[in-house]
Amino acid sequence: MSELTGLLLALADERSTADPQALERLDLGAEVEYRRLGRPFAVALDTSVEFRLRPDVASAAVRTRDVRASDRGPEWIAFTPPTLDRYALDRLAAWFDFAWRHASD
Repeated sequence: MSELTGLLLALADERSTADPQALERLDLGAEVEYRRLGRPFAVALDTSVEFRLRPDVASAAVRTRDVRASDRGPEWIAFTPPTLDRYALDRLAAWFDFAWRHASD
């Protein structure tokens, strides 16, 4: 497990403590998918994390360093930070929380 996926797992554990019925974690081999009430909102790969955001937020996020559009669809972004500095950690936590909150929209 990479440091990035370990951090995502810790964020998911915090969220599941707050609402244990609403978070699912599916190990799909090369990736781990996170769902809220059955709807995917984040996918952890070895060196990147993909988040499903609102389309307006995703279009702004792709202009952020270390982010590109994901092949999963227009509302998905792929975050691949080369290092996990405090700014990358802030974005990871913020996008995870935002994606989790809006997964039920």
